[in-house]
Amino acid sequence: MSGKATPESTPEAVQALTEADTGWVPLAEASKASGMSVSGLRKLYREGRIDSRLGPGPTGERRFVNLEAVLAYTGRRPMPGRSGPVPDALSLVPVSTFNALQVAYLETQRQALDAEVRARVAEHDLTRTRYDLTRTREDLDRLRAELDAAKARRRWWRSG
Repeated sequence: MSGKATPESTPEAVQALTEADTGWVPLAEASKASGMSVSGLRKLYREGRIDSRLGPGPTGERRFVNLEAVLAYTGRRPMPGRSGPVPDALSLVPVSTFNALQVAYLETQRQALDAEVRARVAEHDLTRTRYDLTRTREDLDRLRAELDAAKARRRWWRSG
């Protein structure tokens, strides 16, 4: 392709293409609107998941994709009065506030995991202590039985 503009790639021709076929946008614009990379969009149209076509651009032919198909594939929708879609679950907040909330959330998750680890260690220690107590009681019962047997033998020797 040469850098020279052809009659089909003049700004007027590009404007006519986009006005005549609303919904068809260049890859860069679809990338901004959908949040996908241009290479990701290329992969989608090569695999046949979204429609695309070549059309006139400022320096020759360029690839256009159907924005509605891209947004449907990504699960996003355009917001009125905005250049690109904002996912339904997000609100617009300052980055510093978002970062502070994210740090607080991660700290809470870390504390919860620490508490879970401490609880498991305590449960393991309790199980081990119960096992040791059971063994100690068994040993005590065995020793008492041996003592009683020894006392009985001693009485037998003395009485005989």
